[in-house]
Amino acid sequence: MNPIDPEKMSLEEQAEWLSQQEEWAEEGEDIIMGSPMLVIWDLDGTLIDSERIVQKVVRNVVERRGCEYTDEVAKAGLGMRPREATQALIQATNGLGGASVDTVLQEASSLMDKQWASVGLMPGAQRALLHLQESGIPLALASSTTAKALALKITNHTLLASKVNGGVFDTVITGESVSKGKPSPDIFLAAMKASGVTMDPKRVIVIEDSPAGVQAALAANMRVIAVPCPMPGGKKTDRSEYDGATSIISCLYDWRPDEVGLPAFKDLVGEVIPIDPWFAKGPVVKGFGRGSKSLGIPTANLAPSSWNAVEGGVPAQTSGIYAGWASRGNDPTVYPTALSVGWNPHFDSAEAGETESHSSNGKTLEPWLLHEFGFDFYGEELRLVVCGYIRPEAPFTTMEALIERIREDATQTNLALGMIGGSNDSHTTNNLRDHARHKFLKPEGWGEPTKKFLMRPTSILMSVIAIVSMLSIRNGPNGALLFPLGSVRDMGSHLFGGFYSFRFAVWSGFCLHMLQAAIVVKSALQSNLGIVNALKWGALTIFCGFSALSTVLLYGRSFIVKPLQSKASASSSPSSLTTEPQPPLVSSAVESEVTPQKTTAVKKRKKSGSKK
Repeated sequence: MNPIDPEKMSLEEQAEWLSQQEEWAEEGEDIIMGSPMLVIWDLDGTLIDSERIVQKVVRNVVERRGCEYTDEVAKAGLGMRPREATQALIQATNGLGGASVDTVLQEASSLMDKQWASVGLMPGAQRALLHLQESGIPLALASSTTAKALALKITNHTLLASKVNGGVFDTVITGESVSKGKPSPDIFLAAMKASGVTMDPKRVIVIEDSPAGVQAALAANMRVIAVPCPMPGGKKTDRSEYDGATSIISCLYDWRPDEVGLPAFKDLVGEVIPIDPWFAKGPVVKGFGRGSKSLGIPTANLAPSSWNAVEGGVPAQTSGIYAGWASRGNDPTVYPTALSVGWNPHFDSAEAGETESHSSNGKTLEPWLLHEFGFDFYGEELRLVVCGYIRPEAPFTTMEALIERIREDATQTNLALGMIGGSNDSHTTNNLRDHARHKFLKPEGWGEPTKKFLMRPTSILMSVIAIVSMLSIRNGPNGALLFPLGSVRDMGSHLFGGFYSFRFAVWSGFCLHMLQAAIVVKSALQSNLGIVNALKWGALTIFCGFSALSTVLLYGRSFIVKPLQSKASASSSPSSLTTEPQPPLVSSAVESEVTPQKTTAVKKRKKSGSKK
């Protein structure tokens, strides 16, 4: 008998197989029976951020038929094959207005197929897959999706294909390959068989995001790492639905493969995982006052609408404590920052009957700029470039434990970003520091000409003089000219001892001015202002700083080059990230409340923090 062939097992064989699993468990061999021989991955919600597309389509289909889109409706069918998921959806909506399974399935599939090419990878997916591949661990993909949909979903992600198609997977099993979908164990057993693993299923690790997938892995007697799929609207996941999983993690950045016998990651800088940067910006708003009042941590809440401006890297649902860089308002100065993304794990009093919950409705994005400010900056724009992941959110039983963890988050942030010495990977630290120069951190319009520049009377006067001078020499010493060009030519000829000397002075001034414009463009490019802005500076130098005489150099040097150079010095080097002295070590973003407070609170408590 082959105990792992779900297609050929008789009822008696299935009973015998289950009995074998129970014996292994009783003997205690279900902990770690040697190193894992195979890692099986789910696709949707685990490796790719497809659930947002799915839920958008589901909502559209449901509401078009006059039904309410509830949490129960959103969760219906998660992890199941398309037809079974559609049946679950119809059941959750009490018939979905009388629509048939085929009608709903066809409509939803048509809408989704148009969007699959735009789906992105989940945070940490590429890192985990490449690490396991480089470590020689066999990988299998077991997805409830159809082969057709799979091809569309990985259009821009060759990494997720089979090895023969340039990807990392030794085996790929889709929903059509088995007779029963999740929560039946068939798809995982089929993947195990196709991978040539014939030993104890406990030596197989499954990575899953849905409750149905976790149940399927447990039914196959495999160990499963649950990465709960984000709930629609950013609501917190009910982890009780994942009972039985070997471990439950917030995202793949939290996975520690060495805890299940696999090779450990080697890319950490201290406790910080370097990540592809993601970006967010929004106005600083007043929060609940938890950070400053309870912990003495002046953090800066971003409005919920800030999620609409998140770009790249991390889906809006991902939570955790991150490290990165921030700037505020019209100031391009960049500060190291630790921030909390999520529901702000709260402080729970260990004393019976006393629980202080600081959770708020929905998710929050709460950065703490690791710098002491002598003022509030509510309403100002805060810009974030997030380039490191520290840890997941977590509850704490004592205030002291929370404060200690907050301080450690701050230390890890400063260490990884090179603000203090001691990094175990100077090359990676330098790469993280380079993100401080990102143009996203510049205030809007930074490096571009301002209206004040155009309105300067001296610039306008010089432009007029230069243009008139050029026009006055075009017809030679005696040619007819319109008033007042003839008078200008006569005056210039008199001042310079003849017409030809005057013409030489005008052309010399013009050439010197064009050289100045070239210097301005070069300075702008060296200041990382971009080609477009550099050309704007050059054009306005020609227009507004146009001088026929050598005064253009005096004027241009003080008026154009110097401001550019000062702006470059303010933003070019991480060693000059701030124009003010670096404060003592402060902590990361608080997983409580965030409000930019005056420095008095910090000085009184001498405490700083990051999110929990």
